[in-house]
Amino acid sequence: MTDEYLVERAKRLYEIIVNRELGDDENCMCNRVCIVGELESITGKKFRNTAEFHREVGAFLARKNRDTESIGTRIRRARKKSGLTMRGLAKELGVSEKMIQRWELNADGYVPNPAVMEWLNKTLSNGPESTTSENGLYGETGLKNDPPIVLD
Repeated sequence: MTDEYLVERAKRLYEIIVNRELGDDENCMCNRVCIVGELESITGKKFRNTAEFHREVGAFLARKNRDTESIGTRIRRARKKSGLTMRGLAKELGVSEKMIQRWELNADGYVPNPAVMEWLNKTLSNGPESTTSENGLYGETGLKNDPPIVLD
């Protein structure tokens, strides 16, 4: 099974639990236990209680969502997190506002330079961890734990 399939499967299973799509009869309880077991298998974590279940599944889904983000999306998120406009970020990095726009839109042929990647990695790794969700019910925004970006 592909990683993408497992992430989509985990999202759907988590939604079933969170949205209480199962009833309270004995058969539904068995289904709930099976879903939790499958989510433990997908995430590689054992859940000791409800809070840990939500925290671990939410973190797993948030991490997987970030792994598929484009560089442009991450630049935009870091810029907004820093409270900067495109103009402000352009001034800070010594590039044009149009260049920031091209990077954020993932325009072909416009790859951020190493100084930008350093700023982005620093901004995403040092920021306060959010307790609100940009990803709906899939957990924290994860600004503190974004993996570093490396250009080939």
